[in-house]
Amino acid sequence: WRLHGGAVMKACPQCGGDTETLHEGYCQECCDGNQRQLDAHNSAYAEWMTLTDVERQRRIDASVREHGFIVTR
Repeated sequence: WRLHGGAVMKACPQCGGDTETLHEGYCQECCDGNQRQLDAHNSAYAEWMTLTDVERQRRIDASVREHGFIVTR
């Protein structure tokens, strides 16, 4: 923590930037980015859970053909 123009500044543990307010422990920009990543993950997981075993295997096989390995997002 440090003072800057009378305001107590805190360092964001993710980006290292100074911020007056931490949101869930991070600066607003990092917090928003983390939330977007979590939302994308949850959406992908929800979609994955709707697939049949055959559909899942097709996606895995396509990923291996395209990338030479399984890609996770």
